[in-house]
Amino acid sequence: AAPYGASGALSPLRLHSTPDTPFASQWGLPDGWTCLCRMSGWLPAASPALGPVELGEGVSVEEVGVTGAWVELLVVRADCMGADSAADALSPLWAELAAAPTGAVPDESSGREGLSPPRTSSRSLAAAGGGGGELSADVLVACAFADLFEPAQLAEQLHRLAPGALAYLPITFDGDTWLEPSSDTGEKDTEEKDTQGVGLTSGWLSRSSSSESAVVDSGRARVPSDALVFQAYHEHLQNAEGQFTDVQALVSKLKLRGAVQLAQGSSNWRIAPPSKHNGAHAAVWRAMLRFVARGTAARLWPLWSLPAWQLRVRQAQPFICTKNVDVLVKLGSGSKTAVEWDCAPLPSMPRFAALVFHAPRRLLVDGRVRPEGWCLPFGHVEVRTEASLVSSGTELKFFRGDFTGLSGDGPEDDGDSGIDEAEPLDASIAGMGSAAAYPLEYGYSLCGTVTAAGLGVPVSLLGQRVFAFHPHASAAIVNASELHLVPSCLGAEEAVYLPAMETALSIAHDACLREGERVLVLGQGLIGLLVTAVLAAGGGYATSGQERKQGGAGGGGGRLSTLHAIDPIARRRVLSRLLGADGAYAPGNAPLTNRGQAGGYDVAIEVSGSPRALQAALDAVRPGGRVVVASWYAGEVELQLGTRFHRSHVTIVASQVSELPSALQGTWDKARRFDEAWRLLAHLRPSRALTTLRVPLSGAQGAFEALDRAAEVAVQICY
Repeated sequence: AAPYGASGALSPLRLHSTPDTPFASQWGLPDGWTCLCRMSGWLPAASPALGPVELGEGVSVEEVGVTGAWVELLVVRADCMGADSAADALSPLWAELAAAPTGAVPDESSGREGLSPPRTSSRSLAAAGGGGGELSADVLVACAFADLFEPAQLAEQLHRLAPGALAYLPITFDGDTWLEPSSDTGEKDTEEKDTQGVGLTSGWLSRSSSSESAVVDSGRARVPSDALVFQAYHEHLQNAEGQFTDVQALVSKLKLRGAVQLAQGSSNWRIAPPSKHNGAHAAVWRAMLRFVARGTAARLWPLWSLPAWQLRVRQAQPFICTKNVDVLVKLGSGSKTAVEWDCAPLPSMPRFAALVFHAPRRLLVDGRVRPEGWCLPFGHVEVRTEASLVSSGTELKFFRGDFTGLSGDGPEDDGDSGIDEAEPLDASIAGMGSAAAYPLEYGYSLCGTVTAAGLGVPVSLLGQRVFAFHPHASAAIVNASELHLVPSCLGAEEAVYLPAMETALSIAHDACLREGERVLVLGQGLIGLLVTAVLAAGGGYATSGQERKQGGAGGGGGRLSTLHAIDPIARRRVLSRLLGADGAYAPGNAPLTNRGQAGGYDVAIEVSGSPRALQAALDAVRPGGRVVVASWYAGEVELQLGTRFHRSHVTIVASQVSELPSALQGTWDKARRFDEAWRLLAHLRPSRALTTLRVPLSGAQGAFEALDRAAEVAVQICY
C-alpha cells in the first residue's frame, strides 16, 4: 500500500454512492442478493513487490509492459439460509453471469484525472465473442463462502466464471469447532455414552431401550460433553445444511480442473467471550453459541440437554474456536487440466542449489533449474529448506574418501576399504537404497517449510514446518508420506537433530541398561554426546551428573550408578560433563580396572569409530558385561580375543538405527521411537550446546574440512 499513501493501494478507486453496476442494473441480482458496494477507476500498476507472483525480484514494471489497469470492484452479499442449499441460491447468478452481454465497459466519465477507461481489453468485464460469454475477472475473492458448495460444482463454476484468474478463498471452514478451555466439568456422566449405550451412528443418536428408560424415567437429561455437542453440530452442518467441510476435497477438485495452489494458511476464529476483551466479541460469541445449539438440540434430545450445556458454557466463558483455512489458487485457463498433466505445476523455486560429493575431499554446490512445465509428482511436496545438519559420521566418511572401493572413485583406491559395494546407504530411507558411488548427493537431516503440493496431498501441509530425510539442498521434492511434522515448540535448528537423537535413543535401547549399572561411553562426537545426554537424562531430563544422582528433574535420573565418557579432545570432554556425565577422561586416564581383575563397567558403548576404542571397550567391561558397537569402521579391525575374552562371557551387540531390534518389535515401532526422539529434543535442546558452526551452502567445503580436523562438534547449513 506504500506507493499510494496512507489510504492504501485502492485509493485511486472512486466509491459510487449508488451501487449502479452491470450486475444490479443491466442483469439484475437474483432474489436474496444485495449489492453492498461498487468502486471503479484506473489503478496504476503496483511495484513487483506488491504485484502478482509471476513478477520476481529485479523484474521492473517496464519489462513486462504493464502501466495500469481499469478496475471494477463489486461487493455482493448472498442470503442462502432460505434456500434448500447454497448451490440452489446461487444458481440464478451463475446463469446471469454465463449469459452476460459482451462489450460491457465503464462510462467515459468514470475515468480518473483525465484518463479514459479502455474501450477494448483482453480481460474486459465480459469475455469477447458471440452474443454471450463468461465473466472475465483477474481476481476472484470469496470470503467464508467456498465451504457452502459441493467441491466439484464450485471448481467447475469458478473456472467457467474466471478462467486464469487468481482466486482467493479466505475463511473457508475446515470442519472443526472447539472451546478453549473446554467447558467439560469432568463429571463421569458426561462421558458415559459408551457404557450407557449412547453413540452417534450414521449421523443420528442410537440408544438401547434400557439406557433410554434410565434417562427418561429419571426425569432429567444429561449434560453432553463438548466433543459430543460439536460432533452432532458438524453432522448437522453436513447432513442438514448441506455444508462441505473438507478443504482438501475442494483443492483437489480445483487442481483437477487445472488450478495451481499458490498458498494456504490458517485463519482460525477464536471468538472471545463477553468477559474478555471488554466484550468486543460478545455479540458474535452469543450468536455462535445459539447457532451451535440450534443445529444440535434436536439431534441430542431427549438423552442430552442442550440448554444445560449452553448454561455451562455461559458460566465457563470459554473462547469459541473454529478451524478455517485461507486458500489462494490460480485458476486454470481451460486449455489443459491437471488430469492431463497428471500433477499440479510447480509454482515456486524453479531454481535451487544442491550439495554434491564430487570426489574425495571435494564438494560442489550445483545450481539447478527445473525444466519448463515440470510438475510435482502425485503425492509429493516441495520443501523450502531452512537448515540441514551434517552427519559427522557417514558424511565425513564420504568426504574423506573412505568409500574408495566403489565405482567412480579416485586413483587412491587400494581395494581395502572394508565397504561392501552391494550394501545400500540406508535401506530405510527413500532414495538411499543403492550403493554409494561418486559423484553423489547425501545427507538425511533437512528441515524446511512446505511451499507447494501435488495432487493427493492435504492442503494442511502447505506452510507447515517439516523434517525430511533428504540430502543438502535449498529445495527438496519429498513424498508427503515420508515427512515428519515438526512440533510447534521446536525450531529448524533443533529439528535437524531428529535422526541423531533417534540414533542415540536406539543405542540406549540396545544397551538394555539396568538400575545401578556402571556405563562407559567411548567417543564424544555428535552421536556420543547425545548418547551421554540421553543416558544422563534417565527419564528425568537432568542437566548434570550431580542433579541426575539426586533424582533429576523428573525423579528418575538416578538409575545409573556411574556414567563416564572417554574422548581425546578437551572441548568434547567439557561438553560431556555439561550434558550429564559424572566424569569425562582422555584415553588412558579413565578409572578402568586392570584387565585380569573382576569389576569394571557393566556396559561399554563404543561410538567413536576407532578400532582401538573397540578393544578398549572390551577391556573395560567386567565378566558377563556388554559392549554395544554403534560405530561403522572403514577397514579391517584387529582385536585381541584370547583367553580372557574367551572366558569373559562378554556380549557384543551391533547397534544400527535403520531397523528396530527384534526384542523391541513387540512394544516399539518407528513412530513411537520418533515421538520419543521429538520429546527428548524438546527437553534437551541439543543445538544450544552442540551446534558450534553455522554456514551457508556455499561454505560447506570449509565446514567439512573443519569437521575433519575435529575443530567443530556439529555443523548446520543455513539457507
